Amino acid sequence: MALMWLVTRLPYALQMALGSALGSLTYRLAKSRRHVCEVNIRLCFPELSATEQQLLVKRTFKSYGQGMLETAMAWMRPNQWFAKRVDFSGLEHLAAAAERGQGVLLVGGILPFWIWPAPY
Repeated sequence: MALMWLVTRLPYALQMALGSALGSLTYRLAKSRRHVCEVNIRLCFPELSATEQQLLVKRTFKSYGQGMLETAMAWMRPNQWFAKRVDFSGLEHLAAAAERGQGVLLVGGILPFWIWPAPY
């Protein structure tokens, strides 16, 4: 936990470089996960050459490593740190739906509690 806390204090570009390296290491060590990814990429992108598919697999693992560090940031950074760096748009649509008593499905987004009161 202490290491995760320390890493999240590094500059973002350095965190992403470390995340990419972590993903590359995972690519080499997690053979069964790599095989699953290779099969999925081959089935989903048959139009790509074998070389292009392998490059996509490697990029997927690098992105995974970066995502792990971004998740660590979400756990280890205070909410106020994010509030200074994130811009939300479209909140009026959520307010209008709430006034109508309608539910809302947020896809690919989160609504931090400091912006919007929790519905529960």
